Amino acid sequence: MKQTVDFNIKGMRCDACANRLHNALASVPGVEQVSISFKEGRAQIVFETTERHVNQLAVAIQEAGFEAPSGCP
Repeated sequence: MKQTVDFNIKGMRCDACANRLHNALASVPGVEQVSISFKEGRAQIVFETTERHVNQLAVAIQEAGFEAPSGCP
């Protein structure tokens, strides 16, 4: 089953930041699509729910050097 989640992202300051976050999320197994909006500070992820949970996506965001506020998405 596929799920789509949106995260508010803190810490993106440029397009390079957005690209780094995109690559980090796209490398998570089960993630099928990633859309990053640097200007809006948002990430939208489509993933296979049997593969990953939302918490694991938040960990990938943090490991890329960004912050997904608690309670996100």
